[in-house]
Amino acid sequence: MENRELKKALGGNREFVTVIERICGDDSNLDPTIILKAKDFIAEWFKRVEGVPENLLFGKSHNGWTDEIMAMKYLERNFGPTSTSALKAGGEYRLLLFDGHSSHVNPRFLDYCVENKIIPYCLPPHTTHHLQPLDVSIFGPYKHYYQKQLTYQFENHEYGVSKANFYEILMAARHDSFTASNIYSGFWYTGLIPVDRSVILRKIEHSTAQATALTSTQNPTEHSIQYSQESSPSRLPVENDLPSQPITAFTVQEIDAFQIPSTKSEIKQHESIVHATLPTNDPIPWGLKKIVGNLATCGNRDLTDLEEKKHQIESLQQQLADRKAKKPVNRSRIPVQGKAWINCDDIKTFFASQTTEAHRTAKRKYEAAQQLASTRKVKLVNHTQKREEVQKLEEEGKLPKGRKTGAMLLKEEHHLVELISKADGRVEKLEHHIDELAKNIKSEEREQTVKDTESDEYFDGTGVDATPAPMVVDESVE
Repeated sequence: MENRELKKALGGNREFVTVIERICGDDSNLDPTIILKAKDFIAEWFKRVEGVPENLLFGKSHNGWTDEIMAMKYLERNFGPTSTSALKAGGEYRLLLFDGHSSHVNPRFLDYCVENKIIPYCLPPHTTHHLQPLDVSIFGPYKHYYQKQLTYQFENHEYGVSKANFYEILMAARHDSFTASNIYSGFWYTGLIPVDRSVILRKIEHSTAQATALTSTQNPTEHSIQYSQESSPSRLPVENDLPSQPITAFTVQEIDAFQIPSTKSEIKQHESIVHATLPTNDPIPWGLKKIVGNLATCGNRDLTDLEEKKHQIESLQQQLADRKAKKPVNRSRIPVQGKAWINCDDIKTFFASQTTEAHRTAKRKYEAAQQLASTRKVKLVNHTQKREEVQKLEEEGKLPKGRKTGAMLLKEEHHLVELISKADGRVEKLEHHIDELAKNIKSEEREQTVKDTESDEYFDGTGVDATPAPMVVDESVE
């Protein structure tokens, strides 16, 4: 599917999102920083945070771009004294390569680098396509796999990229593109690791030679564009590679039975018949083939549009069904205490607190439901006793006028039984809900205990290879 068709299907409401990426000279990479256009962090965006790297950092700004504050937070988190890169460097200097974005080139950023044994190096303007490893070997596959994820989402009738699913799509694309071999290639083809200046010089010489060759072919002579019968086999495109019978192989009745094609395969079949019928080398038949091919392409695009619209209708119908079902949407704001960023720990802590609060609320509702069920059961006992007394008076003919009859009281009694059944069902449902919340709380507590243990081992040096080695890190904003 063509990109423009996919973009049209996915909608036109778009916002800027900045993703800060970095790779290291030992063929590893550090978790990204994603900066969203937002005033607050909404809980609904992070419901599916499971599976996202622990060190992933989310930021927010009024336009979705990075700034000096976010750049400093990123620097402290990934290159501070307790960071992974610092432990790997083992006290040695680290080289940080970056482009000339204003968030990197400012006194506070550079002072922090100097204080923490980081050598900042800003690449010259208009050279990142040759000198920056991310541009050379990572961003191409990154964009390809991101587009592939969008196509997969489209094919599964999941339209739109929102803040709630962007990082999931990005992480899937990142998993396939940030491979050790791609990272190694990035540093090798920029002449950084191993150091080889001739790599860049050869690329520049090759680019210059290509530009010279292109310039020499931009003004072709009149003779070169004239059609000649002798040169036609090598110059005319061969488009009849599809095996098919020519029109002469069909009877008049079979030709008359041809229907207007309604699928892409039928369009292709009709097109192949034309290609098999017309000669290859003559200019007029070749032109007719070209026209038929254009008509076939137009038909295929129209069918694609119809399929997209059908999928969109199905998606809208599903959204309407979801709205009718009134699926709860968590619009709570995650408290950040004035910060412009949150990480996975902040998100999990917030949802854990929501789970704990939901557990307390469910217990209160459970106790209230139990009390209501008990009250109604007592009322039912009294009501049954009263009905029996009324029925006895009716049998004796002593029931005063204006009082409810036994039949009326029996009807009320049946209604009470229904209410008690509903109350018991609610009690049972709340009891099951409380058990599920309690399991979630215990599971989160166990995960936090394991994480704390791993963190202690990591910063003690027992959980990481802290062999002293200079670390070369490349960073970019895309």
